[in-house]
Order: sequence, then structure tokens, then C-alpha cells
Amino acid sequence: MGTLPNFLSFPSFTPPKDTMNLIRGCLNSIALNHSLAINYCVSQIRTLVEGQC
Repeated sequence: MGTLPNFLSFPSFTPPKDTMNLIRGCLNSIALNHSLAINYCVSQIRTLVEGQC
């Protein structure tokens, strides 16, 4: 995972590495259907998004 897909390299969307890892972990949690992890994940992403606005 050295390079990001092209649509992620636009200046308007440059998430830090930890955000990418958080989202990746989230998708894994959803795939495994861990409801507690999903709830934690959603709250973390919401906090990140609100912090950037």
C-alpha cells in the first residue's frame, strides 16, 4: 500500500495515514460484523470529519 489511488491524491482530499488506517479497520469490522467495533468506528470517523470542517 505504498501509493494511494489517483482519486485520493487530489489536493482537496488528502487524508492522513492514521485516517486511512482507521477507515480500513472500520471496513474490516463491518466485514466481520463486529457491532461494537462498528459503533466505535463511526464515532471516530464522525469526530475526524467534524474536526476538519
